[in-house]
Amino acid sequence: MANASQCLEEGSGRWPPPAGPYSEAQRLALEELVAGGPEALRAFLRREQLPPFLSEPEVQDIARAALPPAAGPEPEPGASSLDASSLTYFPERSELEPPALELGWPGFASGAFRGLTRVEAHFQPGCGDSIYGCKEAVRRQIRSARQVSE
Repeated sequence: MANASQCLEEGSGRWPPPAGPYSEAQRLALEELVAGGPEALRAFLRREQLPPFLSEPEVQDIARAALPPAAGPEPEPGASSLDASSLTYFPERSELEPPALELGWPGFASGAFRGLTRVEAHFQPGCGDSIYGCKEAVRRQIRSARQVSE
């Protein structure tokens, strides 16, 4: 009989993998909606073969509430490589402050050595001498213990 992990691996594949909270294709589709309206969004979805991810009321609300970017000065003829398009990320121009990160291991201050640690993984049933691999491993570790701590 197959275990749970084998059943998951041998799935029929009918469901696509779950999408994360961020989709670059959907972000570009929203840019098309803001720049060109609902028809531009539909054309983008057809061209990229994406399923519609917004309802019609959502499309209308976004199109009505969105403000197109202000038109800047015309770019110079040879400046296309310096184009700051939507695919460029400028963290220094972000509206959010970056989080204050601590370097190193903040939970372990200097001088807070906690001693050696040991990790062993045992699976039941054991493969080898005994069919009771986990129980025997626990018994051996209890017999070899030198100190009991809380």
